[in-house]
Amino acid sequence: MKALSLRQPWAWLCAAGLKDVENRTWPTKFRGRFLIHAGKSSEIKVQGLGDAWITARLSGGNLTRYWNAELVRGAIIGEATLVDCKFRFGEENDNLYSRWHEAGMYGFILKDAKLYDFPVICSGRLGFFDPHIDVAPGYQEPIFETKA
Repeated sequence: MKALSLRQPWAWLCAAGLKDVENRTWPTKFRGRFLIHAGKSSEIKVQGLGDAWITARLSGGNLTRYWNAELVRGAIIGEATLVDCKFRFGEENDNLYSRWHEAGMYGFILKDAKLYDFPVICSGRLGFFDPHIDVAPGYQEPIFETKA
């Protein structure tokens, strides 16, 4: 299965099913199930975004889940299905498929997300990639367990 690296907190929000669009500057023809890899850096630090931007898109119990989340980095934390890729042209509501879809970006439309109970340590890469999961000698292959 292919994997895609996302910076935190976007990786957790997508894997938890709270964010249904992943924004990218590039389109993809890939469709199907993929692993969500949490990159080692934080998007909030990179772009200077604050929690207010995220909390404006979450509500009630979802907001509580976000605040209580442990944002693991450098690991596969879940999976989702990419069902479409749409471009949003402007700030107006043209092509607005989700409140998470940013203007001037390609939105990877996600469905059926699952957050794993246990992260699987793995190095990330740019774009969709085949993950290489290192395991110690004698260790069984990890089983991707998902939260209900």
